[in-house]
Amino acid sequence: MTDKESPREVTVNVNLPTHPDEPHRHIPELKSTGFAYLIWAFAGWVGAHRFYLGRPHGVTMLILLLGGIITAPLVIGLVPLMIVGIWVLVDAVAIPRWVEESRAAALAPVAAPTRRTRRTVPAAPHTPALPPAAGTSSLRIQLLKAAVEKGGVLTVTEGVIATDKTFKEVEACLDKMVDSGYVDIDNRPGSGVITYVFTELRD
Repeated sequence: MTDKESPREVTVNVNLPTHPDEPHRHIPELKSTGFAYLIWAFAGWVGAHRFYLGRPHGVTMLILLLGGIITAPLVIGLVPLMIVGIWVLVDAVAIPRWVEESRAAALAPVAAPTRRTRRTVPAAPHTPALPPAAGTSSLRIQLLKAAVEKGGVLTVTEGVIATDKTFKEVEACLDKMVDSGYVDIDNRPGSGVITYVFTELRD
Protein backbone atom coordinates (compact mmCIF):
# COMPACT_ATOMS: atom_id res chain seq x y z
CA MET A 1 0.00 0.00 0.00
CA THR A 2 1.52 3.34 -1.07
CA ASP A 3 1.06 6.68 0.58
CA LYS A 4 -0.92 9.27 -1.34
CA GLU A 5 1.08 12.18 -2.59
CA SER A 6 0.14 15.51 -1.05
CA PRO A 7 -1.34 18.06 -3.47
CA ARG A 8 1.18 20.53 -4.83
CA GLU A 9 0.59 24.19 -5.56
CA VAL A 10 1.15 25.81 -8.93
CA THR A 11 1.95 29.51 -9.16
CA VAL A 12 0.28 31.24 -12.13
CA ASN A 13 1.28 34.71 -13.31
CA VAL A 14 -1.67 36.77 -14.52
CA ASN A 15 -1.30 40.08 -16.37
CA LEU A 16 -4.19 42.42 -15.63
CA PRO A 17 -4.63 45.84 -17.30
CA THR A 18 -4.09 48.74 -14.95
CA HIS A 19 -7.34 50.34 -16.15
CA PRO A 20 -9.73 47.51 -17.06
CA ASP A 21 -12.62 49.95 -17.50
CA GLU A 22 -10.80 51.83 -20.29
CA PRO A 23 -10.17 49.39 -23.18
CA HIS A 24 -9.82 52.19 -25.71
CA ARG A 25 -7.84 55.00 -24.16
CA HIS A 26 -7.52 58.37 -25.87
CA ILE A 27 -3.97 59.29 -26.89
CA PRO A 28 -3.37 62.92 -25.84
CA GLU A 29 -2.15 65.57 -28.24
CA LEU A 30 1.63 65.99 -27.97
CA LYS A 31 3.31 69.37 -27.81
CA SER A 32 5.39 70.55 -30.76
CA THR A 33 8.88 72.04 -30.42
CA GLY A 34 8.45 74.12 -33.56
CA PHE A 35 5.12 75.56 -32.41
CA ALA A 36 6.59 76.26 -28.95
CA TYR A 37 9.40 78.28 -30.54
CA LEU A 38 6.87 80.09 -32.74
CA ILE A 39 4.93 81.17 -29.66
CA TRP A 40 8.18 82.10 -27.92
CA ALA A 41 9.24 84.29 -30.86
CA PHE A 42 5.99 86.27 -31.07
CA ALA A 43 4.67 86.20 -27.50
CA GLY A 44 7.58 85.08 -25.35
CA TRP A 45 7.60 88.40 -23.51
CA VAL A 46 4.22 87.64 -21.95
CA GLY A 47 5.16 84.04 -21.07
CA ALA A 48 2.89 82.49 -23.71
CA HIS A 49 5.35 79.63 -24.36
CA ARG A 50 5.24 78.74 -20.67
CA PHE A 51 1.44 78.61 -20.73
CA TYR A 52 1.56 76.36 -23.82
CA LEU A 53 4.02 73.90 -22.26
CA GLY A 54 2.39 73.96 -18.83
CA ARG A 55 5.40 75.54 -17.12
CA PRO A 56 5.05 77.73 -14.00
CA HIS A 57 5.78 81.46 -13.65
CA GLY A 58 4.12 82.48 -16.91
CA VAL A 59 1.95 84.91 -14.94
CA THR A 60 5.06 86.26 -13.21
CA MET A 61 6.63 87.13 -16.57
CA LEU A 62 3.44 88.88 -17.64
CA ILE A 63 3.29 90.94 -14.42
CA LEU A 64 6.94 91.94 -14.72
CA LEU A 65 6.43 93.01 -18.34
CA LEU A 66 3.34 95.10 -17.54
CA GLY A 67 5.05 96.62 -14.52
CA GLY A 68 8.08 97.52 -16.60
CA ILE A 69 5.97 99.12 -19.33
CA ILE A 70 3.95 101.17 -16.82
CA THR A 71 7.05 102.39 -15.01
CA ALA A 72 9.11 102.80 -18.18
CA PRO A 73 9.27 106.63 -17.84
CA LEU A 74 11.11 106.06 -14.58
CA VAL A 75 14.57 104.52 -14.45
CA ILE A 76 13.32 101.75 -12.18
CA GLY A 77 11.00 100.56 -14.95
CA LEU A 78 13.98 99.30 -16.95
CA VAL A 79 14.84 96.70 -14.30
CA PRO A 80 11.79 94.43 -14.77
CA LEU A 81 12.09 94.78 -18.55
CA MET A 82 15.72 93.63 -18.40
CA ILE A 83 14.75 90.70 -16.17
CA VAL A 84 12.04 89.62 -18.61
CA GLY A 85 14.43 89.94 -21.55
CA ILE A 86 17.06 87.73 -19.94
CA TRP A 87 14.37 85.31 -18.79
CA VAL A 88 13.01 84.91 -22.33
CA LEU A 89 16.48 84.15 -23.72
CA VAL A 90 17.11 81.53 -21.03
CA ASP A 91 13.75 79.89 -21.78
CA ALA A 92 14.75 79.50 -25.44
CA VAL A 93 17.43 77.01 -24.40
CA ALA A 94 15.07 75.07 -22.13
CA ILE A 95 12.17 74.70 -24.59
CA PRO A 96 13.33 71.36 -26.17
CA ARG A 97 13.67 69.77 -22.72
CA TRP A 98 10.27 71.07 -21.65
CA VAL A 99 8.67 69.62 -24.78
CA GLU A 100 10.18 66.19 -24.06
CA GLU A 101 8.99 66.33 -20.44
CA SER A 102 5.51 67.35 -21.60
CA ARG A 103 5.37 64.43 -24.07
CA ALA A 104 6.59 61.95 -21.46
CA ALA A 105 3.97 63.14 -18.96
CA ALA A 106 1.23 62.91 -21.61
CA LEU A 107 2.20 59.38 -22.70
CA ALA A 108 2.79 58.00 -19.20
CA PRO A 109 -0.91 57.12 -18.56
CA VAL A 110 -1.24 55.58 -22.04
CA ALA A 111 1.82 53.38 -21.55
CA ALA A 112 0.87 52.38 -18.00
CA PRO A 113 2.27 48.90 -17.30
CA THR A 114 0.14 45.89 -16.70
CA ARG A 115 -0.24 44.89 -13.09
CA ARG A 116 1.34 41.50 -12.49
CA THR A 117 -0.47 39.44 -9.89
CA ARG A 118 0.01 35.93 -8.66
CA ARG A 119 -2.57 33.46 -7.56
CA THR A 120 -1.96 30.01 -6.23
CA VAL A 121 -3.99 27.20 -7.77
CA PRO A 122 -3.93 23.80 -6.07
CA ALA A 123 -2.82 21.15 -8.52
CA ALA A 124 -4.56 17.82 -8.81
CA PRO A 125 -2.96 15.03 -6.74
CA HIS A 126 -0.61 12.55 -8.42
CA THR A 127 0.36 15.16 -11.05
CA PRO A 128 3.68 13.98 -12.51
CA ALA A 129 6.44 16.55 -12.73
CA LEU A 130 7.18 17.60 -16.28
CA PRO A 131 10.79 17.41 -17.44
CA PRO A 132 12.42 20.73 -18.34
CA ALA A 133 11.99 21.75 -21.96
CA ALA A 134 14.94 21.19 -24.26
CA GLY A 135 17.16 24.21 -24.52
CA THR A 136 15.88 25.84 -21.32
CA SER A 137 19.32 25.80 -19.68
CA SER A 138 21.03 27.31 -22.72
CA LEU A 139 18.34 29.99 -22.96
CA ARG A 140 18.85 30.82 -19.30
CA ILE A 141 22.59 31.19 -19.88
CA GLN A 142 21.98 33.45 -22.88
CA LEU A 143 19.64 35.65 -20.83
CA LEU A 144 22.18 35.87 -18.01
CA LYS A 145 24.87 36.98 -20.45
CA ALA A 146 22.50 39.57 -21.93
CA ALA A 147 21.68 40.82 -18.42
CA VAL A 148 25.40 41.25 -17.70
CA GLU A 149 25.75 43.41 -20.83
CA LYS A 150 22.68 45.48 -19.80
CA GLY A 151 23.95 46.17 -16.30
CA GLY A 152 21.73 43.61 -14.58
CA VAL A 153 18.39 44.93 -15.93
CA LEU A 154 16.71 43.19 -18.87
CA THR A 155 13.41 43.53 -20.72
CA VAL A 156 11.67 40.80 -22.69
CA THR A 157 12.39 42.62 -25.95
CA GLU A 158 16.09 42.86 -25.14
CA GLY A 159 16.08 39.16 -24.28
CA VAL A 160 14.49 38.31 -27.63
CA ILE A 161 17.14 40.35 -29.48
CA ALA A 162 19.97 38.65 -27.57
CA THR A 163 18.70 35.06 -27.95
CA ASP A 164 16.68 35.00 -31.20
CA LYS A 165 13.90 33.27 -29.26
CA THR A 166 10.22 34.19 -29.29
CA PHE A 167 8.71 36.65 -26.83
CA LYS A 168 6.73 33.81 -25.24
CA GLU A 169 9.82 31.67 -24.68
CA VAL A 170 11.90 34.50 -23.23
CA GLU A 171 9.13 35.72 -20.92
CA ALA A 172 8.45 32.18 -19.69
CA CYS A 173 12.14 31.63 -18.89
CA LEU A 174 12.42 34.99 -17.09
CA ASP A 175 9.26 34.27 -15.08
CA LYS A 176 10.77 30.96 -13.96
CA MET A 177 13.81 32.86 -12.70
CA VAL A 178 11.48 35.21 -10.81
CA ASP A 179 9.67 32.27 -9.22
CA SER A 180 13.04 30.83 -8.18
CA GLY A 181 13.84 34.06 -6.32
CA TYR A 182 16.92 35.00 -8.32
CA VAL A 183 15.29 37.80 -10.31
CA ASP A 184 12.98 40.67 -9.30
CA ILE A 185 10.37 42.47 -11.39
CA ASP A 186 10.34 46.26 -11.70
CA ASN A 187 9.03 48.97 -14.04
CA ARG A 188 11.19 51.36 -16.02
CA PRO A 189 10.49 54.98 -15.00
CA GLY A 190 8.71 57.06 -17.59
CA SER A 191 7.79 54.32 -20.07
CA GLY A 192 6.53 51.83 -17.49
CA VAL A 193 8.07 48.89 -19.36
CA ILE A 194 8.36 45.75 -17.23
CA THR A 195 12.00 44.97 -16.43
CA TYR A 196 13.65 41.91 -14.89
CA VAL A 197 16.28 42.92 -12.34
CA PHE A 198 19.19 40.55 -11.74
CA THR A 199 20.24 41.90 -8.34
CA GLU A 200 23.57 40.09 -8.25
CA LEU A 201 24.51 41.48 -11.67
CA ARG A 202 23.64 45.13 -11.04
CA ASP A 203 26.43 47.61 -11.71
